[in-house]
This record gives sequence, C-alpha cells and structure tokens, in this order.
Amino acid sequence: MAVTRRVQSLEESESKLKVEVSRLKEVAEVASHQTEAIKAQQESQDRELTSLRKQLYDMQMESDDKTIIGQCLKFIQ
Repeated sequence: MAVTRRVQSLEESESKLKVEVSRLKEVAEVASHQTEAIKAQQESQDRELTSLRKQLYDMQMESDDKTIIGQCLKFIQ
C-alpha cells in the first residue's frame, strides 16, 4: 500500500512538473520574442539618431556656407 501511494504521489508530482515545464517554456518563448522586438526597436532608434545627426551636420554646414557667402558679398560690395 505505501509503495502504491508513493508511486501515485510521484506520478502526480511528475505531472505537475511537466505542466510547470510547459508553462516555463512558454514564458521563455515570450521573453525571447520581446527581446527580439526590443532589439529591433533599438536598431531602428539608432538608425534614426544617425540620420538626425547627419541632417543636423548638413544644416550646420549650410548655415556656415551662407555665413561665408554673406561675408564675401559684404567684401565685394
């Protein structure tokens, strides 16, 4: 009798552990997808930042060019 109860108890524990393993696999899969999404978002933000920096640099260069042209025009006149 004691052996039978022990076997049943172990089978119940095994069943519960299988359910828990399955649940944890799902959690790990969701976490993995979230990590991939965050990485993609970060890469997108990095590309946007690079683009904005380039635009700012171009605008500064254009402003510098306009300043130089203005100084040249004053000198010529």
